[in-house]
Amino acid sequence: MEIKNILLTGGTGKLGKAILSSGLFSSLLAPKREIFDITKPDTVRKFLESNPVDAVVHCAALARMGECHQNPVKAIETNIIGTGNLVNEIISQEKKLQKKIRFVHISTDGVYQGTRGHYSEEDASIPYNRYGWSKLGAECAVRLLNNFCIIRTS
Repeated sequence: MEIKNILLTGGTGKLGKAILSSGLFSSLLAPKREIFDITKPDTVRKFLESNPVDAVVHCAALARMGECHQNPVKAIETNIIGTGNLVNEIISQEKKLQKKIRFVHISTDGVYQGTRGHYSEEDASIPYNRYGWSKLGAECAVRLLNNFCIIRTS
C-alpha cells in the first residue's frame, strides 16, 4: 500500500513540531486545533471526510503530568475520549473507503510502574500517575483498530 496522505495530530506540541520540521514527510496533513479537535467528534469527522488519509501519527495529548494530576477530567477528555473519537472515525473511514488506515499512537513509558526500567511490551501495565492511566486508556481505544502501532516513549 502506498501511503499518500498522513494525518499528524498534535502538530503544535513538542514532538509534532519536531516531526513537521524534519521534512521527512512530503504529504503530511497537520490541521490546527480550531479545524481538527479530537475532543470534538464533528471536527474529526468533517476533516477526515474532506481529507482521506492512509495513515495517522497520533501525537495529540495532554502530556503535562502536573496538569493531568490537577485536572484529571481534562486528561480523560483529551487522552482517552479524544483518542476514542479519532479511533471511531478511523474505523468509520476504513469501512466507508474499504481500506486499512495505518495508525501510529504515541504513548508513554508511564504506563509501567516505574520501579525498574527496561520494560518490554510483555510487562504489566500499572501506571504510577494519572497521566500514565490516561495514556493507558487511550491505548485501549487504539487496540480496537486492526492496523496500529503503539510507541511508548519516555
